[in-house]
Amino acid sequence: MLTMGRNMKKTGTDSFRNRVIVCGLLMGGILLALMLTANLYSVGEQIERQIDARIDATAAAYRAVLVSPLVGQDYAALHDILKVWQETNDLTYLVIMNAKGQRLAETGLEPGAPLPAPGSVDSAVRHIRFDVDYLGQRYGSVQYGLSTDYLAIDRQKLIFYNCLVALAGICLFSIMAIALSRFIIKPLLDLSAVAERIGSGDYDVRMDTTGVSELDSLIAHFRSMAFTVSSKVSMLEWQAQHDALTDAFNRRAFQQYTAELLDDHGVADVSMLYIDLDQFKAINDNCGHSAGDILLTRVAHLLESRLNGAFVARIGGDEFGAVVTLGDEADVRQLAQDIIDDISRIHFEWEGQSYRVGASIGVASCRALGTRSLRDLMIAADTACFGAKELGRNRIRVYRPNDDYFCQRREELRSVAELSNLLAQDRFILYHQRFSPLAGNRGNHAEILLRVRNNEGGIDGPANLIHAAERYNLMPHIDRWVIESACRQISQWEKDSSPICIDCFGINISGASLSDERFPDFVLGQIRASGIDPKKLCFEITESSAVANIEPALHFIESVRKAGAAVALDDFGSGLSSFAYLKRFQADYLKVDGAFISNIDDDSTNFAIVKAIVTLARAHGLHTVAEYVHSAGILKLIREIGIDYAQGFQCHRPEPLEQLALHSASLTAQPAIN
Repeated sequence: MLTMGRNMKKTGTDSFRNRVIVCGLLMGGILLALMLTANLYSVGEQIERQIDARIDATAAAYRAVLVSPLVGQDYAALHDILKVWQETNDLTYLVIMNAKGQRLAETGLEPGAPLPAPGSVDSAVRHIRFDVDYLGQRYGSVQYGLSTDYLAIDRQKLIFYNCLVALAGICLFSIMAIALSRFIIKPLLDLSAVAERIGSGDYDVRMDTTGVSELDSLIAHFRSMAFTVSSKVSMLEWQAQHDALTDAFNRRAFQQYTAELLDDHGVADVSMLYIDLDQFKAINDNCGHSAGDILLTRVAHLLESRLNGAFVARIGGDEFGAVVTLGDEADVRQLAQDIIDDISRIHFEWEGQSYRVGASIGVASCRALGTRSLRDLMIAADTACFGAKELGRNRIRVYRPNDDYFCQRREELRSVAELSNLLAQDRFILYHQRFSPLAGNRGNHAEILLRVRNNEGGIDGPANLIHAAERYNLMPHIDRWVIESACRQISQWEKDSSPICIDCFGINISGASLSDERFPDFVLGQIRASGIDPKKLCFEITESSAVANIEPALHFIESVRKAGAAVALDDFGSGLSSFAYLKRFQADYLKVDGAFISNIDDDSTNFAIVKAIVTLARAHGLHTVAEYVHSAGILKLIREIGIDYAQGFQCHRPEPLEQLALHSASLTAQPAIN
């Protein structure tokens, strides 16, 4: 019985012990589960904040660096920046795109491989994309893959550590709670605070470790990452402010420094020198870019030596800028002259050949401008530099707001800005001026002219706009608009079966369009798209533009004549080589320069020149057109000489092209003028 009692007591004790153990295990398991759940949630949040802070820090650090290369389309700078980013271990790939989504530079991806969806995560890589913008204008975007392997490892270590702590906490819960708060939660919060400070741009913040635990390892990794980012940011900041070739300041730094100087009203006057090397292109073309780079570096060092104490920057390919506060214009001019003399003394030798260079310098001051605007000061200095080149290069030109030359330049700049608005607002209008046949039934011809609808609803001539467009190479936009609109109008008449009795429409082509190798394809494409008969078009090319672009002109003439269109040499006789080049240009018409026609009845020399042109044209089987026929006397003379067509106010005053259908009945049987 005693043995049984002992056995029952032992059994009860064991059962209780087992129950206690089981309860302890259950409570421990519950506590472990609760603690693991709580800690996993907390750790997950902290790690996500770290990743977000890393992402924000990366975007903030690099967004400013990429704005300048994207705005200036400096693809070389993008690749230089890309090389720096390749050294960051936690980036698996990186792609830089423009505002249209076109990929400009990339690393880490197979060529042509599609980009993963932004925000997605695969294989421990998070795909991040952020926009690069400035002052509300988006210039591009960046997408990169951020590896989270190291965070996952640290997270596993941290979970294991928490499991040990949770098991010990089954017996010492209260003590463990304090330890948990002190040794785990607080460091994570501190780490989060550090991440937020780094995200705000404070890269010097540090967080010390006290041991070799998993959490300390995480802190050490994060500290290493912060140090790496800080180093890269410092390097990128330097690169963002300096020219990669010459180590001089770049345009962005130049503008920033000048703006700060202009904002300092304690500085009475700020003068800007815009320095453009003369004949640099010849050295670059003859000797190669390596020689050009050496010369640019040499000039940069020369300028820094001469302008000791002034801010010197490379602001373009062969353009440098300097900002001085000398105050007196004579001192600024003398400094500019010293620069020209220094550069002129450069004897640049390459592969046994010696070259000389010069410089044109534009000078502008905020005192002369009457404004402390950075934009106005840079435009004025650039315009003055352009004026110095027009005067013969290797000289100085000072910007004076009331000078006729600079007034004209300002008007041209306003016209350039207006030109974009006119195209966008569809305020260009096509007019036409009909020719009069002077002998026989030669058919009806008209030249398509351009007019502008002004803000008051009236119609203006395009002379000022055309002059500005030619100077700033915007004529191809106008030419393409005219061709597209003319083909569309002619096509519409044919679809409507409108009785248009003009056999051929003349369209003027600028020299800038003529030199564009893609322009013939555009013209032929418009003809095909509109479905019109090419014989209804005659493309008028000025003699000067044809001679200046001989090979492109010959290609264009061959292309359109092969398609069935005609070609006219406009303003013929205005150049010195008219007769020499006439045989090469397979034209159909010669339009005699109006300078010979407008006073032909009072100038015997012009009469003889026109007569010779007619003889030459007949020898080549060409029809002739006389421009600027403004009186009956001139009309009579040119008919006697043998001109085929007359064009001018005496024959027809320009009218809107769309109204041509109203006059078709009277043109059907238009007789020759006798």
